Amino acid sequence: PPPPRRSRGHIADMLGAVLEDAARRGARALVAVRATQLPEDAQILAEEAKDREEPAEGERRPRRPPTPRRIPGAKAGWDRASGLVVDADGLVLCPLRVTGWPHALRPLKVDLPDGRTFDATVAGTDERLRLALLRIPATGLDVLERVPAEDLRAGSLAVALGHPHGQPENATPQLTFGILSRTEALGLVHPAFRALQTDAAVSGANRGGPLVDIEGRLFGVLCDVHDTDPFGYATKGHGRYVDNAGLGFAVPWTVLDRVVPRLARGETLKPVLMGVQTVDAPEGLVVAAVNEKNSKDEPTAAQAAGLAKGDVLLSLDGEAVRTGRELRRVLAGYSVGDEAKLRYRRGTEERDATLKFTEP
Repeated sequence: PPPPRRSRGHIADMLGAVLEDAARRGARALVAVRATQLPEDAQILAEEAKDREEPAEGERRPRRPPTPRRIPGAKAGWDRASGLVVDADGLVLCPLRVTGWPHALRPLKVDLPDGRTFDATVAGTDERLRLALLRIPATGLDVLERVPAEDLRAGSLAVALGHPHGQPENATPQLTFGILSRTEALGLVHPAFRALQTDAAVSGANRGGPLVDIEGRLFGVLCDVHDTDPFGYATKGHGRYVDNAGLGFAVPWTVLDRVVPRLARGETLKPVLMGVQTVDAPEGLVVAAVNEKNSKDEPTAAQAAGLAKGDVLLSLDGEAVRTGRELRRVLAGYSVGDEAKLRYRRGTEERDATLKFTEP
């Protein structure tokens, strides 16, 4: 039988108190990132407004070419995003789109939870994870405690935090609640680093904000999923995952701790391709063909390393690559300019080669 009405109300009050406490703890490191429009953005918006004007009575709307599509950052809905403090000395992660990427970078401002506002500069960008690291002239900022790696498991209660679009500065953050559905998501969409999947409602408003447990400890940073670039970390995967499918994704803190130091040094991390076509076979991952040139008409990493048709790939930097899926997952951890030690077998002889990753 259902519990008495008073008991149900008591349980709801307890859950509400737990969620409020988790949000209060997690919001200590939640910030809002605002982009300032550039002159070309204003021109695009003005042209779109003119297109929407109703013609005078008795007149027909003039025929003219369609207005160019708004570039990222020019949309009213994309000029503000959530962000997360990842270092007490003024380092903030936010979605890459709010910076104006892949076009001109926009002047950015960061609103802290205590009401202070700072101008921000882009320290580094990760085009694989669709994240940017910003630097602001502030110290002593709050950084969230991490959930222990062994506690990153499906079924854990999760709270997603962010700033809603169209709200005034320093508005109350929004909270959505759910569980961690998977800890190794996106393996079929893009295998980079095994994302966290949650059924807590995630939208453009809270992407860039933290996904925390009920103690306010960090699971990861909510990431963009509706993306058309096949080399992006979290893509829509030809319709497999879409913006409002009831699924949200986050980059685990275990990945962020490897990426943030590189971004802080000013690096731009880009996805890579090895330059081989492979076939899963009983003997292992066999090279079916080697691509000689990349998109910039330069030798691919595989071509420069001397790989040939029939070679069997064994490992990259000691990590086994027995299937094409494993190879893609391992490659997702590298960026353009990185090097990796490749072990492969040619005939009966095992050999080593150095791969230097270039542009795809």
